[in-house]
Amino acid sequence: MAKAKQLKFLVSGSNQFSRVNVGHDAAAEALKNAKELLARGYVDVKICTPRGQILLPDDFEQLEKIAKRPDPVACEADDDRKAPEDGL
Repeated sequence: MAKAKQLKFLVSGSNQFSRVNVGHDAAAEALKNAKELLARGYVDVKICTPRGQILLPDDFEQLEKIAKRPDPVACEADDDRKAPEDGL
């Protein structure tokens, strides 16, 4: 059985007819998709980060900082936890 791929970011929004939920691996992709939804008139647009933090449009600049880093796909920058050190 194929192992399911876990997405890092979930973008959601709604219009008068439906609700949309789209998963993305990278912060830059999620941010681009969320901005496109807003431009198309969607409301209640949110981005959920890998840690479960919900970002509203006013908070998207936090994600822009992550997306501008050299390797936004490996977005462990969103995760404040540190890997255990060897020998512990």
